[in-house]
Amino acid sequence: MSKVKNKTSIRAVMNEFLNKEGITATEFAKRTGLSKPTMSLYLKTDTTNPRLDYIDRIAEVMGMTTLEFFKRVDKLNKAKDKA
Repeated sequence: MSKVKNKTSIRAVMNEFLNKEGITATEFAKRTGLSKPTMSLYLKTDTTNPRLDYIDRIAEVMGMTTLEFFKRVDKLNKAKDKA
């Protein structure tokens, strides 16, 4: 499987969703079908690159396409670069 870079922004997009929706990492893991330990890694650390098929699941649960998800990641990266 392909791996995805820009993990900090990926983490930021996911955490932004959790905060907006008021759900826990456990609930997010259930909705995506990912394990709680995997979701915790993706939400809290920079030690892993989410698999693209996982990003597909995450984006779907967030109500967006994978392309829209990556556009949001790109927007956060550009904002971070300007700061």
